[in-house]
Amino acid sequence: MSKALDVIVEKLSAIPDLSGLGDVIEAIRTTYDVDHVYYYAVSLGLDTPVFEDTRGGGLTRDQGIWRRDGRSIGALSYSADWIHHYFEAKFDLIDPVLNGSLGSFAPLDWGRLDWSDPGRRRFFNEAGEHGIGNQGYTVPVRGPGGQFAIFTVNKTCAPALWAKLLDDYRSDFMLLAHHTHQQALRFAGTARQDLARPLSPRERDALRLLAEGVSRARAADRLGISENTFRVYVDSARHKLGALNVPHAIALAAYRGVMTPQ
Repeated sequence: MSKALDVIVEKLSAIPDLSGLGDVIEAIRTTYDVDHVYYYAVSLGLDTPVFEDTRGGGLTRDQGIWRRDGRSIGALSYSADWIHHYFEAKFDLIDPVLNGSLGSFAPLDWGRLDWSDPGRRRFFNEAGEHGIGNQGYTVPVRGPGGQFAIFTVNKTCAPALWAKLLDDYRSDFMLLAHHTHQQALRFAGTARQDLARPLSPRERDALRLLAEGVSRARAADRLGISENTFRVYVDSARHKLGALNVPHAIALAAYRGVMTPQ
């Protein structure tokens, strides 16, 4: 774990309730020198609304935490004007970041998304007018019970600077996404304390690389092993975790913190 990541995780572990997520988001933004940080829990696995929603599906904000429909929450550095405009304009229906995350486990680099559709171009341009940067990196996060959230870091900068930032901190962002989601689940009362057999260092490394979106071939090469051997490590990790499939194994491993470098 890097020193910067260690500091943020310690701060995250110390917050007393959901309202503390706002301070953590600000600490991440400052520590990694990005313009914005965005955590949005689309689903916390709640059977019934746990947050009071007196506006009939409207947006509410309390102590820096946004709530929507009594089930979804967000902790972010975006402006209130942009958040209201985003939902009023129904950008959530065409947002390639959100929609791409719903169908993927791998992180999304905004520069690789398809922005050619006129509606998406309008969304991108209006986001820029509200201070949202031209570069972004979004990590989809899934909890062991089907809970789903996205974690985004965002910055206005040249492509080369953005590539350098991701090279330096890609793993940090992925791990922060899962740690943040784990805390949100805990405060919402939907966290689970599952027991599993410990993973070996190779098994942890294999799942971590897959979670970062690295292909199996490239991951095997980075670990200095064959693809067949890499597959053995992944399958072994999946069985130890009791996961139904590889994405489920990654979610469980991240949720339990066993992918964190040791």
